[in-house]
Amino acid sequence: MSDAPADEPGLLDSAVTTVRLILGWACAAIGALNLAMGAAGAAYLLFHVMLLVTALGLLGWGHLRQEPRRVTWSVAATVFGLGVAISTAFPRDDGHGLPFAMVTEGGRLDAVLLGADLVFWAGAGFLVLAVLTLLLPAPRPAGAPLNPTHAEPRPADAPVPRDENVGGLP
Repeated sequence: MSDAPADEPGLLDSAVTTVRLILGWACAAIGALNLAMGAAGAAYLLFHVMLLVTALGLLGWGHLRQEPRRVTWSVAATVFGLGVAISTAFPRDDGHGLPFAMVTEGGRLDAVLLGADLVFWAGAGFLVLAVLTLLLPAPRPAGAPLNPTHAEPRPADAPVPRDENVGGLP
């Protein structure tokens, strides 16, 4: 048996939160510092703005009121996969894809641009995940009525709601 109180998160939840916060602060630092040094072009600006917005999402993730649904994870993974595939398949003439081309003119893979592209599309997928988690309603618990009313039977162990303003003025 563990001596930890029941309301404390477990080791895995704590580790995930720690990694999320470290990534959030790292994205914020890199994005802000590089933008403070100046923008070297549209792709550079787009990448670092994506880092800053992703940092805000990562740092604010703990304030979400619900867990992401499976469909939101699927859509986020699809955005990541399609983004990487499209930026690989359709590089622009100036050597940049969306936002960076991963393959150089000689047909060789550029590891730095590959990393930047993967970070960019991971950020885009994460932002889609966060927005869809906020927009989609929470899944209904199993066995919950579709349209609960005050006449629904209450379980015997459920607390009886109290009206705090019984007989008083607002």
